[in-house]
Amino acid sequence: MNNLNLKHLEVCPENFQKVQWLLESAPSYCLKVSGMLAQSSDGEDVFKALPSSFPRENKKIMGLYLDDEMIGVVDYLLDYPAPETVHIGLLLIGENYQNQGLGKKIYLIFEQYLIRTINPLRLRLAVVETNLGVLDFWKKMGFTQTGEVKPFKNKDIESNAMILFKDLGKFD
Repeated sequence: MNNLNLKHLEVCPENFQKVQWLLESAPSYCLKVSGMLAQSSDGEDVFKALPSSFPRENKKIMGLYLDDEMIGVVDYLLDYPAPETVHIGLLLIGENYQNQGLGKKIYLIFEQYLIRTINPLRLRLAVVETNLGVLDFWKKMGFTQTGEVKPFKNKDIESNAMILFKDLGKFD
């Protein structure tokens, strides 16, 4: 069938476990951005991590499904760091599903969902220098580097994160 779709994930232990499984199925990503394999609380941390003073209700997590199997996750922040901006904190697909063209398909479904439901002016994300392999993907999806670089620290990794954006304009 190969039906791709997105489903919002509520904050609950069952969904912590689903995201935990996904992180464990992407060891290369975890090693690049934290210097270690997924730890037992990382799935829960995806739901709970927020910028300081950021309203919890503006953080959203969606499962990325192929038929009925969750193969990925996207976490995003509404109106961050500015109004009408959606910041993509994580878009991750399990390693068994990578390099099959699913990332592009899923991203485009996600972008269309945002345009239909939120209608933001721009999308924003950060690429950690220790995970530069994803930079070409994001550029192919229409993102541009802003030149802004921020320090990045996650467990054993100290690096920099490059900020990218995509101007969507307004859609009616």
